[in-house]
Amino acid sequence: MSPSVASRRWRLAIRLTVGAIVWSLGLVLAALLVPAYNADTSGSQGLTLTTATLVQVHGARALILTAIPVIVSIVVAGAIYGVHRGAPRWSATAAWLAVGLLAAETVLGILTIGAFMLPAVILLAVSVKLVPAASACASSRRCGPYRSSA
Repeated sequence: MSPSVASRRWRLAIRLTVGAIVWSLGLVLAALLVPAYNADTSGSQGLTLTTATLVQVHGARALILTAIPVIVSIVVAGAIYGVHRGAPRWSATAAWLAVGLLAAETVLGILTIGAFMLPAVILLAVSVKLVPAASACASSRRCGPYRSSA
């Protein structure tokens, strides 16, 4: 792989990872702020309409489930940085394992919140696939401050 291609792949991998982090943070904010449940109660005083967020209805459990993509995205960011810097092979394994765990959570919750986690899974998987090895950038300064010192 040429150094210019490696540089472009690295920049795209970083952008995709940042996109996954932003999407995941949006899920947490949506769980906290967006009304997801509606209810109406009719009584002697008339009809009362209420709304509630995901966290208001399901509590801290919902917040933990929506925070998992943020944690996984940060782990993947660290792991792809390690792969790019020439860290041991376990960096790539850790990145793929984290993406796999998030994919499993997405599949298990596909009928509820899992559908909203799918973009993060896709962004992270493509990001891990694109990150060039340290040897691809070793002969060039095009990969920026992240290039290997080897």
